[in-house]
Amino acid sequence: MTLLNRLMMCTILLVSPCVFGQDLETPDIYGLGDQTFSISAGVILPLFIHRVDGTITPGFNQLSLGATGSLRWGTFLTNELTLGIDVGGMFAFSTLGRTLVMLPISGIITYAIRFYPFELLLHGGIGVCITKLDNDVYVGPSLMPGLSFYWNYSAEWSFGLKTEYWWIPEMYFGDAPPSSHTSFGNFIGITLSTLYHF
Repeated sequence: MTLLNRLMMCTILLVSPCVFGQDLETPDIYGLGDQTFSISAGVILPLFIHRVDGTITPGFNQLSLGATGSLRWGTFLTNELTLGIDVGGMFAFSTLGRTLVMLPISGIITYAIRFYPFELLLHGGIGVCITKLDNDVYVGPSLMPGLSFYWNYSAEWSFGLKTEYWWIPEMYFGDAPPSSHTSFGNFIGITLSTLYHF
């Protein structure tokens, strides 16, 4: 065996435990009963308001850029799937100086796609939203699909960015106010998020 062949053989023997000893796939690190808790804060953009008569009004014609935040808890059903609850809030100002406040409370289902040390979370929420504009209060449904991208700093802590689409219907069926006042608010929230695994 030549010197070159011996060097190649030694290199293969030294490197192979490092290469083949590593897990090429992210291990199943979460199971039934494991939990997460996250805190998010950022901005919310008013995209547009779609009225029942088909009229679409650009959101920034009615509202300012807003602030938003949320608290979210989830429990793992499998290594990839969590079920939980989200309590959020936002506020913005109308062009007339009125204050809009929305408080959505949602049940959340999340699916995780992992490529260590990163995670992409696909989530969808459905629930109720309490909307207050000055002294007017409305309680109605909400639908909030979104995704989050996290960097796993450690086994317990992750940091990332969350985007969520807020679809907030405001529906009327009677005469006061009339059904013609039904509208659908469309917003997008962009937040920084901290996630704790336990």
